Amino acid sequence: MEQMEKRMITADCPFCQSSIMVEAMDDETPEQLAASAAMVCRCQGAVDYRRTQKIREMLVNDLQNRDAVNGVTDLVNLIKNDKLDKATVKFEKITYSISKNAEGIVKFKRTVSDKEEMVI
Repeated sequence: MEQMEKRMITADCPFCQSSIMVEAMDDETPEQLAASAAMVCRCQGAVDYRRTQKIREMLVNDLQNRDAVNGVTDLVNLIKNDKLDKATVKFEKITYSISKNAEGIVKFKRTVSDKEEMVI
């Protein structure tokens, strides 16, 4: 069985359509190539995509609940698309604060609380 090697392939960024050289296998789909291009392109759409992916990975590690991850990701997108100004969500000891700065960049803050609360 022949082992496939990665090689440099041209792929289009899905956000700005720039041609980007990416390292990929010959059998990768156009969607996989576009995702690879988005991971290295410097356009604002690709930068936003990478930030969203990083946030999503952190949420998956923290929450381990698909509905919660999707809900917070939806809030990020609503703020990014100017549908909400800001949001704060708390899950047990983790609080996420999402807002947009003056330059239009979404800010995502994660705070972990070690305080124990007792409600009677």
